Amino acid sequence: MRGQNGYFKRDDKRKSFFAELSQFSLCLRLDLIDILCMCRTRLCAFPRFARCIVKLSAPVYACIKVFRCFLFWFFFLDKKEFAIMDNYVIDAQKIKYAYPTIEGSEPKLALKGVTLTVGQGQFVAVLGHNGSGKSTFAKHINVLLRAQEGSLTVVGLDTADEANVWGIRSRAGMVFQNPDNQLVSTVVEEDVAFGPENLGVPHDELRGRVTEALQAVGMQGFEKRAPHMLSGGQKQRIAIAGVLAMHPDIIVFDEPTAMLDPQGRAEVMDTIRYLNKEEGKTIVLITHYMEEASEADRVFIMADGAVTDEGTPREVFSHKDKLEEAGLLPPLATQVYYDLKEKGLDLGKCPVTLKELVDELCR
Repeated sequence: MRGQNGYFKRDDKRKSFFAELSQFSLCLRLDLIDILCMCRTRLCAFPRFARCIVKLSAPVYACIKVFRCFLFWFFFLDKKEFAIMDNYVIDAQKIKYAYPTIEGSEPKLALKGVTLTVGQGQFVAVLGHNGSGKSTFAKHINVLLRAQEGSLTVVGLDTADEANVWGIRSRAGMVFQNPDNQLVSTVVEEDVAFGPENLGVPHDELRGRVTEALQAVGMQGFEKRAPHMLSGGQKQRIAIAGVLAMHPDIIVFDEPTAMLDPQGRAEVMDTIRYLNKEEGKTIVLITHYMEEASEADRVFIMADGAVTDEGTPREVFSHKDKLEEAGLLPPLATQVYYDLKEKGLDLGKCPVTLKELVDELCR
């Protein structure tokens, strides 16, 4: 059984916290009353000062109530609900970036005014050939790189603000192409625990997060195994579990299946689908595999550092000319559709998957 993503002991922590806060606010009010009573005779010698103290008692109590409400909304709301306050969890507007070059050489823009938005809970695929800028853009989401021009907000936080870096990274996880570069321990459960442990997650909660993350990626029972003894697909799923254990709202996958065999690719894509459909995670998949992108809610095509097309998979894959300009070929089902159309057989709806192609042919 795969685990349900959630925050452990949230209700118990909330009740305990507010019990302590209520006790604190009560003590503060009683202390104010005691001070006023003890100082009554002295305060009479300073009527203006006394009136100021009395006037302050009501605002202090009001501030305590406001403070309690603020703590509830800021700290104890589910992180996903908090992110919905923004229209988009990722909002890139005309961002530009050029990698540092050797002194005297002309800098070349890797991103040339990229505008791209992602809604809460969406599965978005970013397609492009090597050098198109898609991985460079992915690194901006996690603030591994910072835009030199334009603006980028992630879960409502401006990536240009240094104070937001760790807040963004705790909400936006990233899985890279080579799983071996992400594994840091000789035992699976310790590797998965590495991220949340460094976020300061309490030990009791940490164990639950590890168990839950491994269940979510279908790797329960591998807790005591050595990561380097696993297959490529299993390693990548352990890397995903390590990100998932940090409870991110967004997971960016930078070509996660590029180094895997067909079985490993299928395992990772099954996990990505599950995280999006069942766990409600916002997914950004960087890929050059058209079949993987066909499962997304929206597809963005990048070429030469810019977004050249966007839409649903069916809309984007039907723009054959734009795909060719970007150095891409449509998925196999769509290619067959165009070949049949050129020979006079119009299937009507452009198929995106092989199943859709079979359904159209059997009509």
